[in-house]
Amino acid sequence: MKNTFLTFTIFLIASFSFAQNNHLEQFRVCLEQNDTLQQFYILRDWEKFNNNDPELYTAYINHYYTKAKTIYLSLESTPTTEESLAVTDSLGNTKHLNERIAFNHKLVDQGLAYIDEGIRRFPNRLDMRFGKIYVLKKVGRYNEFTQEIIKVINHSDVIKNQWTWAENKTVPDAKKFLLSSVQNYVLDLYDTENDDLLDNMKLISESVLRYYPAHVESYSNIAVVFLNKKDPEKALKYLLIAEQMNSKDTIILSNIAKAYVMKGDKTNAIKYYELVKKYGDSETQEFANKQMNELNQK
Repeated sequence: MKNTFLTFTIFLIASFSFAQNNHLEQFRVCLEQNDTLQQFYILRDWEKFNNNDPELYTAYINHYYTKAKTIYLSLESTPTTEESLAVTDSLGNTKHLNERIAFNHKLVDQGLAYIDEGIRRFPNRLDMRFGKIYVLKKVGRYNEFTQEIIKVINHSDVIKNQWTWAENKTVPDAKKFLLSSVQNYVLDLYDTENDDLLDNMKLISESVLRYYPAHVESYSNIAVVFLNKKDPEKALKYLLIAEQMNSKDTIILSNIAKAYVMKGDKTNAIKYYELVKKYGDSETQEFANKQMNELNQK
């Protein structure tokens, strides 16, 4: 958990210019020390000194995210990680001590209010928007997470992908970076294994395709949504488009095969597993062989 938090703080502050004023340097030290009280005093003084400093707003969301987060231990029936400690009582019953995180959403909202003001003042600062998205994901507010991603996609079209980052530096190859990041966010939703979030994946992918109709990953994403909804016909509609764009992608080919399996079309399913085998590595080939063997036994 600590490593995750450090990644976030570096993500927001690693590129800061310490020459602007010593508020930022002082804040960084207190952030590393988890001294939220001193952080607050620095932020208040910094805001009086220069409330038009964009780095002030990213510092504020760091502060409130840190303050809102509480790590606690919970005794549960199954482990959440390999590091979870097994505890056995006198009767031989085993429980697992898992690390959990809780958030004070009132404090989270205070941090989000500051980053919203930062985005209002500096709408082309992608680090601010991604910082907000990160927080929404970590606190499990996935509908807001989804809407914020869609806002980024829409604004990116308005500014023709001319994004800036900390110190107002231009983001290199911003279109590629944006699309890669958005795809990772879609995968975050999928990894929750929460079927209620399938439509969120679809909304984001449709937003991408509105501006980037050649984005093959988004066609694949929407197809996966329909596969999970047990609708192979609609899934195939998107998968076959994706195949035209990348005919050797084994994930796409495997999902096409799966769709045909769901439809009861054994012939086409085997055809596509053969393609998976043709283009895949040894592990993928083993998977394709297993699937074909199972189909042939039916």
